[in-house]
Amino acid sequence: MTLLSDDKIMELLGGDRSWFDQKEQRMVKAATIYVAYGCPDWGAPNGVRKRQLCPFCTLPDLAIDFQRRHFGGSMTSTDHLSLFEEVFERTRASVPDLHTLKIFNGGSFFHMPRAVQEGIMRLVALGRVRRVVVEARAGLITAEVLDPLLEILGEVRLTVRIGVETKDRHLRTKKLPKGQSYSQLLAASAVTSQRNVTSGGYVMLNPAPGLSEEQMVREACSTIEWVLDSGGENLGMQEVYFCATCVEPGTRLEEEWLSGAYRPARLWNVFDVLAWAVERYGTRVHLLPFEEASPYVAVPSNHRPQGLPQSLEGAQGCDLPFHRMLRRYRETMDPRVLEPPDCSCRV
Repeated sequence: MTLLSDDKIMELLGGDRSWFDQKEQRMVKAATIYVAYGCPDWGAPNGVRKRQLCPFCTLPDLAIDFQRRHFGGSMTSTDHLSLFEEVFERTRASVPDLHTLKIFNGGSFFHMPRAVQEGIMRLVALGRVRRVVVEARAGLITAEVLDPLLEILGEVRLTVRIGVETKDRHLRTKKLPKGQSYSQLLAASAVTSQRNVTSGGYVMLNPAPGLSEEQMVREACSTIEWVLDSGGENLGMQEVYFCATCVEPGTRLEEEWLSGAYRPARLWNVFDVLAWAVERYGTRVHLLPFEEASPYVAVPSNHRPQGLPQSLEGAQGCDLPFHRMLRRYRETMDPRVLEPPDCSCRV
């Protein structure tokens, strides 16, 4: 029996696109499913909207709204599993060559009830995919959590993404605030590596107001190096998910953007970090798209200091060719396509 009508199920379908698999060293077909759980792992009091804690993200609030609109305010573990099964079947039918499944629950996958975690992984193990991707806060990534799930998954490979965002401790723990300590990040990388689980860190360009162009580029490059290098005080993860911070509607970051306190990075800043990272680390560095379920109100531009809407309406000068170049890179992971257009805006 279908829990929700087709248009409601569509809310949890995140679409599909090509993705570079590090193990197989090739582009594969990947798809995304949203689980409307949210992030109570933040420890916020009941009723507090999560955007008050995470200034650039609305996914937890979208999960709360989904539960309120369609389930009267809350969902049981059975609700989550039944709905995931329906959405997963729809995804498999629409993407017959599906290789990698990305599951985003608007919080930490490992904070959900054990029955939900294990139930989802059992469905994934039967679903003929090669890899499953989840997100979690570093402090929740332990052997006790990973081992039962790996046993269920069998031959299906697991990737765990962690919101590192920035190496700068003040930015990471106070301004954003992620609240993840260095020791937690290092321990998470170690426990995943010991189990042949791929770990990766999100790295954000210009994650908070107050950074100059030089500072934001330097900090992003330093963070990528910190996440991927081994030895010393480095984290030694396998992948980086590099993203320019974009402005989502209804976030604290939008308030700062509207006041003029925050401006997105320029496309040249994105290119400078990406070109450096690709030359040094190759396909271990992924560039994430400037797109979200709730369309961004501001993404990078070279010609509009306040940025462009996600639709790129109002693009000027080299903006559209630049975005096409970056989109082509995401689709191919071929460094030869990173040839930016000539433009007088390059300073």
